[in-house]
Amino acid sequence: SGSARGGQAYVRLADFPAPGLSLVVGRQKFYESRRWYYDNKNLDAVRMFGDYGRVTFEASVGRDLFDKTRNQRDQNATNPIAEVRWDLRSDLALQAFYLDREDRTELRDSPRILGLRVLGDPGTHFKFWADLAHEGGTRGRLDSSTGQVIVRGVQAHALDVGLTYRPRIVLDPSFTVSYALGSGDDELTLPAGQQPQGADGTFRQSGLQRNRASLNGVVSFRYYGEVLDPELTNLRIQTLGAALRPARS
Repeated sequence: SGSARGGQAYVRLADFPAPGLSLVVGRQKFYESRRWYYDNKNLDAVRMFGDYGRVTFEASVGRDLFDKTRNQRDQNATNPIAEVRWDLRSDLALQAFYLDREDRTELRDSPRILGLRVLGDPGTHFKFWADLAHEGGTRGRLDSSTGQVIVRGVQAHALDVGLTYRPRIVLDPSFTVSYALGSGDDELTLPAGQQPQGADGTFRQSGLQRNRASLNGVVSFRYYGEVLDPELTNLRIQTLGAALRPARS
């Protein structure tokens, strides 16, 4: 089957090359529920989906071939992406993510991010999540004093954990507490000649993320800050939130 809508145009082959698998080729949207790794990005990709009951997965290689309005980083990067989900129970799921943004320019801005996620919805009052990510790969920068590009390996980490409580009373309030951390590297503030040649410890998100969600499905917002909308790098962020849902549409 085929589809052409919303900036997408692709061909899908169901049960190919085997039952439970689907092959999708063309321009297609990439999305994951917390929008922490990637969200609403149209990429030209070859993508394989697998659905085996409690275990689902996808693996792809994609690139932005035709949209010249995108930033230069998106145009220069080839993006192998993989995701696996295992529904342990109806209220508990494990996910694993892998993103590799292969930048073949002189800067070699090529993060490799491996992430683990736990999602839970026990009972009727609580929801929780936990994301833990490790970043490897390489990152380059232009040394202003020499005009040369310095490329370093990356060894960095990040986490984002949170809990929402919904008491199920009048006006349907909910209360959320969360904590997020992206590692930093103080040595990057040193003068160029004094910086070490070892790994860069600053975590950076993939560039495909959106960092947007809702509290109790009320309204979508940028959960690291509406005004600045930062990515999770060299930051610690504590969040307390409350929402009301007096009527359902």
